[in-house]
Amino acid sequence: MNFSEAKRQFDIRYYLWATSEFQREIEESFPVLRSFKAGSAWKTYQFMLQLSKDDQLILARSLLKRFHPNAVKALGEMCSVDEESLRLRRDVAFSNIVSFGDEIRARKNAGEPVKLASKRKLRKVMATKFEAAFGNECMASACVDEKDELRFKMKHAGWVVNTFFDFGRSQTVLNYSHNIESEKSFPLGGGDFGMGIGAMMSFNSYLGIASQTAWPYLLEEEVDLACAIALKLCARFFDVLPKLLKGLECEIVVPDENCALFNPSRV
Repeated sequence: MNFSEAKRQFDIRYYLWATSEFQREIEESFPVLRSFKAGSAWKTYQFMLQLSKDDQLILARSLLKRFHPNAVKALGEMCSVDEESLRLRRDVAFSNIVSFGDEIRARKNAGEPVKLASKRKLRKVMATKFEAAFGNECMASACVDEKDELRFKMKHAGWVVNTFFDFGRSQTVLNYSHNIESEKSFPLGGGDFGMGIGAMMSFNSYLGIASQTAWPYLLEEEVDLACAIALKLCARFFDVLPKLLKGLECEIVVPDENCALFNPSRV
């Protein structure tokens, strides 16, 4: 099997799984979405509350299709007029939905001292919790670089699964994502490329809500809960990986010219 076909099959499976995850969120009254207090996840949840269940499912399909274009194309799907209309309504409504992050910014702009969680504490708690939960499955210890990042490596079906946690940008934040790539690189088109079958995968991105999954403006007392939620989402992804990668084991995939297009390496 060449890389392009393996990538196509993975994208379809990932999209179908993400669709089932969004449906579960709706059926269970948004247990993960409502755990956020700021950002796109919180605002999407607030907008969803204004919709009927049928419209919630229509919006979910629209968001998913926007973020999984390769799978949608491969399956011959298209966005309906209703799907596009609801997605546009959500995007427009964002500017009128106030979140905890908006409140924090307003308080800080007014000169009120607001104690946010330190990046050092976030990094320490996340490293401890991840290693306790998944340390036995990791290939190596977490790497901390100069950009305040933790990285953990696992092996699934011969692929290297990287999990990244970033801490702090314009405000204190916890941000996580996964990618899946081959351990070896191959000479292609004048350069060396690994086979990257998946990149920037996280709760918000696979549901089509936003490109990143982040917890901005965390207070000290919220660190443990935010880290626990991130770990739960990681566990859910790791649990489905055997199904997503079955028959797509890295050793049977032959690299081709498209590896250079999809390589997700952040090294």
